[in-house]
Amino acid sequence: IELRGMTRAYRQGECSLRGCSTISQQVAKNCFTFGGRSWWRKAVESYYTILIELLWSKDRILEIYLNIAETGPGLFGMEAACQQYFHLSSADISISDAAALACVLPQPLVRTPQNIFHSFAHKHAQLAKSLGRNHSMLN
Repeated sequence: IELRGMTRAYRQGECSLRGCSTISQQVAKNCFTFGGRSWWRKAVESYYTILIELLWSKDRILEIYLNIAETGPGLFGMEAACQQYFHLSSADISISDAAALACVLPQPLVRTPQNIFHSFAHKHAQLAKSLGRNHSMLN
């Protein structure tokens, strides 16, 4: 949990109760908490985040996140996104497609891989290059 970062960002107006979450916090929120936006829910989420960090490996946390993350309107998980956007299994997408999906994650209701290729070409290219260097992350 990045308490200092969350506090600093909140004071600077960069996030609200909803933003500034780590991947572990997002897994806790999506797996173990109820809906709504409140400090109480954030406290419960923090409790579960600590448990997740203590009990699960980073690889397991990332695996769960990628299986439950919202990737579009009514679309959850990378496998569903790969099939919806590319008509392929997640095992069969290109590095470029994986980079586009990663760029979708911050705003899955606004961004799609198709508009990523056009609107976020520079960010997409940087991420694809990084993923190419670290190809084992995709397996």
